[in-house]
Amino acid sequence: MGTLFNCIGIHSCPPEINVLVVDNKEYLDHITTILNKEFHIKEIIHCDNSKDAMAVIDSDKHLGFIFADWELSGSKFIDPVRADRENHHTPLVIMAENDSDAVIGNAMRHGASTHIGKPFLEQALVTRIHRITSMQERRLMRRLHPDVAYDLNIDTGSGESATVKLVDISLHCCLTRAAIELTRELQIFETYRARMDIEGYHFEFNCQLHRIESDPNSPPPVSTVLFQFVFTELTDETSQKLAQLMDEFDSRWQ
Repeated sequence: MGTLFNCIGIHSCPPEINVLVVDNKEYLDHITTILNKEFHIKEIIHCDNSKDAMAVIDSDKHLGFIFADWELSGSKFIDPVRADRENHHTPLVIMAENDSDAVIGNAMRHGASTHIGKPFLEQALVTRIHRITSMQERRLMRRLHPDVAYDLNIDTGSGESATVKLVDISLHCCLTRAAIELTRELQIFETYRARMDIEGYHFEFNCQLHRIESDPNSPPPVSTVLFQFVFTELTDETSQKLAQLMDEFDSRWQ
């Protein structure tokens, strides 16, 4: 039994992001020019002191990137950012006029994503941005294989539900196994409501069925097939919780 359906592309236009810049007006203007070339910007939030910057973090606004001057922020800013539910994984670029090994080491130990010495050329910052976004893409595509066949409950419509078994999971999709009879109930490209509980983590989300394929672990006569669901319209809270799950079990699930 070969592949029944092929997966379609899952990537769309880059999402709009909020960017926080903690620095003086001169560097804000310099960075803004670069950011507008590299990102689809929703809002650039400027703060020239750590108190105002912390107010942004405490507001639970989800940020796509943070650029912060070390003298204006320091570890007293980085630590709360890394403890914040919305921005635990937000890339944080530290900019410092004193880019000594001590300053760099301190910033990185507290959770900075990267650093750059001031003043800097546009290409230097662009290189660091690309390095971070490449790491994000690799992280997004990372797939983990649970050591337990957790249940994913799918609402199939008309008050009915079906249970499929989790095979692997990433930040944007999951592969599941179920009886071949379920192919009569689920339709390619249809969106379904799903629920999943994993080690104390509870998830509810919408997902779209993108692929149905043969199960290599189902010898003839075929009794099970694999269903790939792509997560759609995840809330920031659900996305962050899924990222926390992936990080927590990264070493345990291979």
